[in-house]
Amino acid sequence: MQRMPNARAHRTVRALSQIGATALLVSIITPAAQGATLGATEDAYTRADRASSNYGSSSVLMTKRWQDMRTFVKFDIGSVSSVDSATLRIPNIDVRGAGTITVHRVLESWDERSINHGNQPGTGSALASFSISDSDNGKTITVDATQLARDLVANRSQNFGIVLKTSSGAAHFKSRESGTPIQLVVNGTSSGGGGGGSNQPPSISGNPPNSVNAGSTYDFRPTISDPDGDQTSCSITNKPAWAGFSGSSCRLYGTPVDRDIGVHGQISITVSDGEATSKLGPFEIEVSKPGNSGVTLRWQIPTQNTDGSPLLDLDGFRIYWERRNSTAKGSISVNNSSVSTYIVENLSPGTYDFTVVALNSKGVSSDPSNSVRRTVE
Repeated sequence: MQRMPNARAHRTVRALSQIGATALLVSIITPAAQGATLGATEDAYTRADRASSNYGSSSVLMTKRWQDMRTFVKFDIGSVSSVDSATLRIPNIDVRGAGTITVHRVLESWDERSINHGNQPGTGSALASFSISDSDNGKTITVDATQLARDLVANRSQNFGIVLKTSSGAAHFKSRESGTPIQLVVNGTSSGGGGGGSNQPPSISGNPPNSVNAGSTYDFRPTISDPDGDQTSCSITNKPAWAGFSGSSCRLYGTPVDRDIGVHGQISITVSDGEATSKLGPFEIEVSKPGNSGVTLRWQIPTQNTDGSPLLDLDGFRIYWERRNSTAKGSISVNNSSVSTYIVENLSPGTYDFTVVALNSKGVSSDPSNSVRRTVE
C-alpha cells in the first residue's frame, strides 16, 4: 500500500468522519459528561403547503410563519443523568423575516426519512424562545435550554428531540448534512459517574454485517446487558422494510429479494432500561445482486482544517484497500474534491478492508477514516 506523506503543516485537513460501504455514517459526538456538546443525530423540516413531502436529507432546515414550516432535531443524550445548565447552539442562521422562534419538546416518535407535515408528531408547550432580526444573519444564536435539556433527560425513554416553530418570522438553519448542525451543549453529570444507587445505562455491542445478497439471510444479534440487572427493551430507527426486529433481544433479521437491492442506511438500534439508553449505530446494509464484484463507498466531504479554519484547498481523496489473508493491497486516487462516492469494481472473491483519506493541494493528507470491511463472493 502506498504510504502517505507524514508532513504536518499548521493547517492540515481535518480527518474524515466515517465511510460506509455505500452509506455515510455520520459521526455522533460522545456521550455527555460535564461540558458535553451533543450534535444532531436526525433533523428535518416540514411545510404545510407540501404536506406529503419529506425534507430529511436537505442541507438546509426551515422555520417560517408562511407555509407553517417547522424544524425537527434529535440529540443523543447518552448517559446524561442530571443537567446543571444547557445551551441550544444554532450556527450560521439565515434570517428571512424578523420574529420570535419557540422551542418545544417533541412528544412522539419520528424519523427524518419519513416525517412530513401530514404525519408530524405532537409537541409540548414552549420551553425556550429567541428573537431574530436581519442583524443576526450569519451569526451563531445561543439560547438558554436548561429546562428543555432537563425535560429530555427526565423523559429519557421518550427522547424524541425538539421542534422549532414560529408564528411571526422566518429563518433557515444548517442541517447535519451540511456539517454544521444545531447542537445542545450540556453542563451536568453522567450516570455511573459517582455515588451509589445511581442507575447505570444498559450496553449494546456488536458488528452488524453491512452487506447481504438478495435471496440470502441477514441475521444480526447484538450483545446487550445491563449492569444493574434491569429488564431492557429494544427499538430501531430506519429498519429496512424487508427485515424483522425483536423488541426484546434487539435481533435484526430477514431475507431481502431483488426489489430490495440498494442501500438501507442510517439504521440505529437502541436498548433502554426504562431510564437510560445506549445506541448502536448508525450503520447501513447494502443489498446486492448475487455475483456483484463491486463495492460502493461513500464519505463526507470535509469542510475544515484541523485548526478549525475553513478548508479552501481540498484537492481530492485516496482510497486504500487490502484483501484479508492475502498480500493483495493498493490505492485508488480520486482527483475530484466534489466527489463523495466511488465504486471499486472487478474485485476478486474475498474479504476487503477500505479506508479513505482527504488530500489538500499540497499533498498533505488527513488521518484515515474508519475502516470498512466488505466480502465479495
